Amino acid sequence: MLARLNLAYHMGACEVTCKSDSRVMVGQVNREFEVKEPLLQQYYHAAKNSIARFSKAPLEHIPREDNKRADILSKLSVTKKKSHQRSVIQIWLRHPV
Repeated sequence: MLARLNLAYHMGACEVTCKSDSRVMVGQVNREFEVKEPLLQQYYHAAKNSIARFSKAPLEHIPREDNKRADILSKLSVTKKKSHQRSVIQIWLRHPV
């Protein structure tokens, strides 16, 4: 989510809608669940800071069974022919920013 928010911000988006199949993460960011783990608190604050850069950025929970796109992408990422190239955009965070 942090990478997607960062990309949207740098592309000039003013409003975004975040969707995730992680009920816990959505609940924590939406302040429905408490964030107790110190490392997760850092990610929580990084997410809140990233969300604050937008005029509108709701975060919605999408149950995994309703998230066909994520299912397809997750299966696609592990089913590649050896002769085909594959690229995945990733951002590695040593520490939440």
